[in-house]
Amino acid sequence: MPTDEARAADRVTMPVVVVLAAGRGTRFNADRTKLLALLRGKPVVAHAIDCARRSHLPLKIVLANDAPRTLIDAVSILVEARDIVWNANSALGVTHSIACGLAAAPDAANWIVLPGDMPNVQPDDVRAVLRALDEPDVLAARPTHAGEPGYPVGLSRRLGIDWSGSVASAGPLLLKALAHARRIADCSPGVVQDVDTVADLNGLAR
Repeated sequence: MPTDEARAADRVTMPVVVVLAAGRGTRFNADRTKLLALLRGKPVVAHAIDCARRSHLPLKIVLANDAPRTLIDAVSILVEARDIVWNANSALGVTHSIACGLAAAPDAANWIVLPGDMPNVQPDDVRAVLRALDEPDVLAARPTHAGEPGYPVGLSRRLGIDWSGSVASAGPLLLKALAHARRIADCSPGVVQDVDTVADLNGLAR
């Protein structure tokens, strides 16, 4: 019979992609349905989810407790209920959503944080971030394109986040790690292409 230590080691086997979908997106529209806007025949958020799956990694997706019903229904079709993480304090900002997603997968080997409004990120970008995290002195990594930093951001398990406290208590450590993230050059244009406004969406559709 496996020991408790062996079971714990088995759990820490794969990185986890954390898709962020708890933002309000009001610069796009007042209905907060930016992530459901269609791009190349499917919702913007579906592209981010597909990127995780094409990277052959498990995922968690963070939604606000008060997310629009239409977004909840759409995400529930795309992912298993166990992979939806509810953020009751999404108004605290993106760092809190990141912490919620990481806390939902505390045994992950590493975490890849991918905003749900970035539909053009490629699996090769994810793999580049993971390779950077393999270096023992790298606690966080982020891709760049033409010198501009983007996403997904990689966060190492070596950060040593104490999940026994509140989720919010992880915020300062995450901010520090992100500020000193290793930059990865020559990633795809998708790492800096987000859908913030309708004009952004139209630009990506061309």
